[in-house]
Amino acid sequence: MIKSKSTSPILPSLCGMHIGKYVIGKEIDEGGFGVMYEAIDTTLDNRVAIKFLKSTSNSKWMDEARKAAKLQNVPQIATVIEFKEEKKIVGQQEYTLRYIVWQFVEGQTLEKFLDQTDHLSTSSIVNLVTEICMGIAAMREVGLEHGDLHPRNIMIVPPKSYDPWKRYGIKILDFGLAGSYRGESFVDDMEYVRFILFDCWNRNQYYAGEKLAQDRKFHHLLTDIINRMEDPILERRLKNPLDVIHRIHDITEQSKITEPIQNTKLRTPFEYTSAEEMPEDSDLLSALYADNVPWLKEVTSFGTVIISGPRGSGKSMILKNMRLITKLASFEFDKQEFDKLGFLGFYVHSQQNLYIPFAGTSFKEKDIKTQEKFVHYLNLLFTSEILEALISLESRNFILLSPNTKISLYEFMEGKVLQKKLTKEFLSVENILIELKSIIEKEILLAQSKIVFNKKLQKMTRVGYLTELVTFLSNNVFRNSRPFYFLLDDYSNPKVPFDIQKSLNRIIGFRNSKYCFKITTEKLGFIPQDLDGKFLQQDREFTYLDLGGRYIKYDGSQRKEFIKEIIARRLKRAEINLDPDQFFGNRRHNNIAEALLFEKQGHKKKNTRVIYSGFETIYRLCMGDVGTILTLCRDIYAVWISKKQTIDEPVDYKIQDKAIRDFSKRRLDSIKELPIYGEQLYRLVEVFGDISKKYLYEYSKSSTNYDYREVLRIDLVENPNCLKGEAKELLTKLITEHIFLDAGTAYPLGKGISNIQLILRPIYTPVLKISYTNRYAVRMSCSQLKGFLSNPEKFIQSGNRFLNLVSNDGTSIDGKTLTLDSYYDGVEK
Repeated sequence: MIKSKSTSPILPSLCGMHIGKYVIGKEIDEGGFGVMYEAIDTTLDNRVAIKFLKSTSNSKWMDEARKAAKLQNVPQIATVIEFKEEKKIVGQQEYTLRYIVWQFVEGQTLEKFLDQTDHLSTSSIVNLVTEICMGIAAMREVGLEHGDLHPRNIMIVPPKSYDPWKRYGIKILDFGLAGSYRGESFVDDMEYVRFILFDCWNRNQYYAGEKLAQDRKFHHLLTDIINRMEDPILERRLKNPLDVIHRIHDITEQSKITEPIQNTKLRTPFEYTSAEEMPEDSDLLSALYADNVPWLKEVTSFGTVIISGPRGSGKSMILKNMRLITKLASFEFDKQEFDKLGFLGFYVHSQQNLYIPFAGTSFKEKDIKTQEKFVHYLNLLFTSEILEALISLESRNFILLSPNTKISLYEFMEGKVLQKKLTKEFLSVENILIELKSIIEKEILLAQSKIVFNKKLQKMTRVGYLTELVTFLSNNVFRNSRPFYFLLDDYSNPKVPFDIQKSLNRIIGFRNSKYCFKITTEKLGFIPQDLDGKFLQQDREFTYLDLGGRYIKYDGSQRKEFIKEIIARRLKRAEINLDPDQFFGNRRHNNIAEALLFEKQGHKKKNTRVIYSGFETIYRLCMGDVGTILTLCRDIYAVWISKKQTIDEPVDYKIQDKAIRDFSKRRLDSIKELPIYGEQLYRLVEVFGDISKKYLYEYSKSSTNYDYREVLRIDLVENPNCLKGEAKELLTKLITEHIFLDAGTAYPLGKGISNIQLILRPIYTPVLKISYTNRYAVRMSCSQLKGFLSNPEKFIQSGNRFLNLVSNDGTSIDGKTLTLDSYYDGVEK
């Protein structure tokens, strides 16, 4: 910090003396130009500040004091009351005392304030520097230069008790003397501003770690301003205080990461095939979402819901469109729509927030401290989401937050969450939510660092924190009985390890009437158990919704209309004036089994060749799976558009057929690429395809009522507890990699797999040349399933010989029951 230098004689102490109408009190400060005292104006009984000047050989100080006296209504300037020169005997010696009297300013100096401040927010820095520059601009307007504008001469003025916005200000003291001391050390006022700005920014870092993206951007732009303020070429130097104000406010806006909502046009109707791919700053999530989800009522009713299903089944789409921030991104969502909402949804994505920040970090089992930090971390994530929603709600005038409410929220966060006591000075109440959001994001980074490096956090929220936060917001912000829904997406092992899940499940299982959780997970990826070993009870503490099972029923008209509406919205957004049935056509095989048989037999009958085309066929092949449908449609569209000049034409059925067959083959081949058991899983699908073909092509021959043996399912006739080791892992991979869908209705509760119906995903059927209709099942015992999983080559060899002997009902020969196990025994003998 710059300090003034003086070679002037030392004035005698004046404490207790009567000088003019003033009684001199304690000395406040001594600087290069003189000594400042507190004093009492005996006429008005007011406190004042008097500066007694050190020796000066000219009378220019009076001219400067007159200029200073003109600054009577400048909020950033201490008002000059009078200036005078008189002789006074002090002790045994006569002195000529020259002094200036100012209003007395209560508060603390900027120097002391900075010494006591660990963290200054960006908005506090901007507001502080703005105030100082405004004061300098006012002085320059009357021809004044302070010349000694170090932080001891700037007072921080607390807000008035009657100011609802609690705005802090500054007062510049001890000015109007530079002109009479130009022969001595003199520093341009804007040079002081540069040093103050630099010093303040060094106090912006909330912790010794990574800065937020917006802070890094602000710092980059601020460095340019500081460099311009000390440019050695005077013509380029930034020296006008008003220019500094404009530039620092400009970079504040430029550094904001959030962009305005965009009405995004799709370049192709299938540009984004999942909710995760869609940009957060557009209205696409809501615009492309069909709200006629068949199971929406089950999900949106109050209560914790666990939603499982294959990738692409629409789990994330449902949660993201329950999210309040997604609704606020829609141009059609107005205050009336907000007021009608039955719940307020706040969203966290496990992949982005609970997995990626800790990828590669190993956690010790039963590390209670780490598990407690994860509870705190999840609380921070939802707090940040809530603050972002509040900022958007206030900016769109959907809610009105009083200054007291904002200050109360600030104090709540400071008491419950924040590691450091924050500096409220110059933090405008209007920006409190934005500042809190920034601080919470820094708290999130801090928590990540402490978890990764196994360091202690000084303050941590606990399991009951969300209850306290929701209660505060319900009582002070929303003032109604709407529940809060905490939306936890992709909450699956290994992204969220089971030990961490058990810790976080204490929050999820915290029963109350104010909030609940909606959780999406992979099948077998969620363990509904807490640290104490207590299982969350299905239908009591949570309900279970399996989208895989829901998609199995093809004939659900509501489900089909839901998918059709999604595609229709995409076509419209891409400015294609056709509905899905018109675009893809309504061609389909009423009997795919018959078509396959005729094709294999080389039937000459017209239109017997299997052609995969039309919306109905696409829907059935993808089993209503949103992600797979959109990906397949994207591939079909890419081939079609490459051959056509106009997009407002239906897609040729031959192009659809080839694209679908190619897609099916790629999907099957991709199984081989799985890092664990890829080749074995691929072979299991091939073997199941061979079994299905055996049923279709051989046992359908004798059927007189067209009761075709279309097999797409494995039914277990007993609990598969006999599976151990590799066989168990293979079954788990078949389910978790979504090769087969598990149609069970009860969540396994971490106790293993039970009551399984495994259905091969129909998208594999074109390349396997089997029917995609789920009519019959291969029924297996646990030992049979073990044989199928462990040695598919032997199974297909023996299994086909077995199938050759089985009668049409698939269970007996001549009334004699025959099991696959007993046939194996016969073969081996």
